[in-house]
Amino acid sequence: MKRMSIAVGVTVLLSNVLVSMADRCIGPMDNDPFTVSKGVDPISPADITWCDDFDSYCDNNCGDACDPAWPAHSVWPGYPPSPDNLCDHGGLDPSGGPNDPSAEYFLQSYHWPLPTISNPAGMSNSAPGAWLTDVNPGGARWAGWDDNPGWTTTPYALRYKGFSNTNQYHTFSLEAAAGQRFPGSDALNGTDANPLTLRFWMNPAEGMNPVGVIDSPPILALYVELRMDNDHAPTDYVEKDCAPEVGMFPVVCQQRHHPAACPALSTATHASLAFGWLAPLDNNPCDVETGRKPTTYHAAVFDGLKWTQLFASMFAGQVGKFNWDSGQAYFEVKVKTSVVEIKQIAYVQDSVCLDPPYCDDMVLAYVLKTSTATVPRQYLGAFNRISIGAAPGCKLDQDGNCLGEPDVWRYAQDNSSLGWHHAYVDRPALLGGVGASSLGACCKADGSCSVETASACAAGAGVWRGINTTCDGSVCTGACCQAAGVCTQTLVNACPGNYRGIGTNCATPGICPCPTPFADYDMDGDVDMDDFAGFQRCLTITGGAILQGCECFDQDTSGTIDNTDIEKFALCATGKDVAWSPTVDCP
Repeated sequence: MKRMSIAVGVTVLLSNVLVSMADRCIGPMDNDPFTVSKGVDPISPADITWCDDFDSYCDNNCGDACDPAWPAHSVWPGYPPSPDNLCDHGGLDPSGGPNDPSAEYFLQSYHWPLPTISNPAGMSNSAPGAWLTDVNPGGARWAGWDDNPGWTTTPYALRYKGFSNTNQYHTFSLEAAAGQRFPGSDALNGTDANPLTLRFWMNPAEGMNPVGVIDSPPILALYVELRMDNDHAPTDYVEKDCAPEVGMFPVVCQQRHHPAACPALSTATHASLAFGWLAPLDNNPCDVETGRKPTTYHAAVFDGLKWTQLFASMFAGQVGKFNWDSGQAYFEVKVKTSVVEIKQIAYVQDSVCLDPPYCDDMVLAYVLKTSTATVPRQYLGAFNRISIGAAPGCKLDQDGNCLGEPDVWRYAQDNSSLGWHHAYVDRPALLGGVGASSLGACCKADGSCSVETASACAAGAGVWRGINTTCDGSVCTGACCQAAGVCTQTLVNACPGNYRGIGTNCATPGICPCPTPFADYDMDGDVDMDDFAGFQRCLTITGGAILQGCECFDQDTSGTIDNTDIEKFALCATGKDVAWSPTVDCP
């Protein structure tokens, strides 16, 4: 009976955690009738697999970075935080002080509250934003579409500083959420029957009504990405020289509209799916009409192989051009078995009829428009990370090699007006999906095998065999090439010849090439009686098929090893310890 009561207690606790998470992550815009009428599906607590509302990253999360005497707290505690204290300003500072918000908090946690005219916590003006607490939520909150009430549950969001600084790429682990929703899992994926839906909101207008406001969407570098371990969508680039007016700008290479100055498009699939805004996809940042800076007027999607700017009709059945001219926008990624369905609902400047059906007078106005596309998945695997921002990239040479280590783009340090403005992301949430595993067999150089993540395997210099692989008898074997092209499947530490690599197979044509010359059966550099002994065992003059390991002696590819092959063998003979060198008769 006691054991049963404990189980019930755990269930209730878990239920409370999920409800708390849902209360934080579901805001007015998620279920408002107007929002739903525009194509945003309403959500309930039962829908949520993972979310973060950014409302509980408070000054206490900076831990000993603020004051070594304070208890240590994670800078990014994830959701739900523990303790779940909603910015409790008292009780953390051992000295009994008010523990007011400080500039150190902002520097350490890399997320920002929305601006407010008042400053209730007395935060110093040196901090890059003004403080707004749950106690006083009456500051500048974003208006929803058509001036609906604010769309944040509390007035916090992830703020990207903009201007010349793109050093903002933040990652959250999904492993705990996956295990909580799908016991035994540490990753997530989507199927046709159970799609994994990523949704998030973005606003570059800093609290302003979008009507009449033209802000920064065309020059943003800000997207949300589902990924596995340390892999991510590539942002490696070449530089475009816009001198003398401006200078050098990055142009991302791994994109469908391939820049001429870039190396060949890579065929490597990355464990990533991403959607959002990436201005450095602009192939011509020197264009005077775009202000001589990286500018894109369309959102972009990364399918696991390449970025695609979503101009009209990029994908079959695409609706709209994924424009975004101002104000708040909604983004959605629905991951299915082999495709990703993406959606953007955003304000676009368009001509509007003032007096329908009489439309002689048209005026420019901001109209809320929906764009949708179905994108084939090139990466079909699972995800255990979600990232927000823009991943660092490295400058490439013409062969595709990195010139230095990957870094952030700092291309407007001397003129911040060339960069992008502030932008906010709020309430990223993952709904539904299926549980998956990020674990697989890791083959070690000593022939041993263990089940671990790809990153852990790489750190130990192992060879990872893929998600859901196990350490069975063959997963860590490879082709072992021996005398005369004989091939056997062995572990790396059990091969007496030339090991072709873990996962290679003797059944692959040409996996074990013939020796040079073909007559050097024991591959010791000469052609002598030892080699002839091997050749003699391979003869088929008396009939029968060519034995395994004898294929290299069939020089006329007749299917037999006979007198013709004997003559060719004799032309290569050198004698014991006499090094062979190419001749006309034995090249």
